[in-house]
Amino acid sequence: MSRGIIALCILILLVPVALADRDSYLAAREKLAEADYDRLAADERDRLFEALGRYDKPEVIRTYAETASAFGVYLDGLEYTQGSLQERMRPFADRTALNPQEIAVRNNLTKKIQKAEADWRLGNKSVALLVTVLGSYKDPKTVNNAISMLPGHATWRVRQLYADAAPLWHKMLADTTLSKRIFGSLKKLTRDKEPRVRVAVARGLVAFKRMEAIQLLEASIKDPDWSVRSAAVKSLAATSSSEAVGALIRAMQKEKGRLAGDINNALKELTGRNMEFADMW
Repeated sequence: MSRGIIALCILILLVPVALADRDSYLAAREKLAEADYDRLAADERDRLFEALGRYDKPEVIRTYAETASAFGVYLDGLEYTQGSLQERMRPFADRTALNPQEIAVRNNLTKKIQKAEADWRLGNKSVALLVTVLGSYKDPKTVNNAISMLPGHATWRVRQLYADAAPLWHKMLADTTLSKRIFGSLKKLTRDKEPRVRVAVARGLVAFKRMEAIQLLEASIKDPDWSVRSAAVKSLAATSSSEAVGALIRAMQKEKGRLAGDINNALKELTGRNMEFADMW
């Protein structure tokens, strides 16, 4: 059998699959455009998110961004609800003697808090799924579209998802040009106004085996937000490089408290030496 006939047979087999993926994507896009996340069951929500991952074409990125943005609003609402409920529960925290009406109010608040926390846990699972979906795209045109659209998105949660997913493309796609674009976009996001985006960037930079990534992580140790500095320390330790050792020693001379301990542990992991004080390194 000639190669041409074999190729034709493969094409005939693949076309129905491609059409099914497109139909699945279009149906999911329509449902997601009208989704009320307060009412949509978590398993159905995740099924719709997964449908986006089966359609690897540039136009899926716009739908992805719109979906992630809308879901971000839902997550913001969950955060606000939890905070509000905890505040309403505060008057009952230190009291042991409650009248029947107060007990009923406290029990009702407890149930609402438990539901909000359960919804939040399911929401975080969906966030992890959205990272996996975004990182699963392999078509260079799709990835290029993501690099163009997502790092500058108005919703910080979309930028965070991008920062978490981008290193997956770097590892998966053997494309030097794309890798440079991905790294450049993450470099810009090190200055993002939202700390949680900068944390995601610090986590992701470890995937890039280049000196500039070490330099960016060292700069992130000076970030005003503690969580960013902590993520940068962990990423530097994960690089297992001599340059990281120097960066961590310089950082330890300026840090105090828990983060100084984290830096010391990272240095111990990298060098096998245990020095309790900065001036001992």
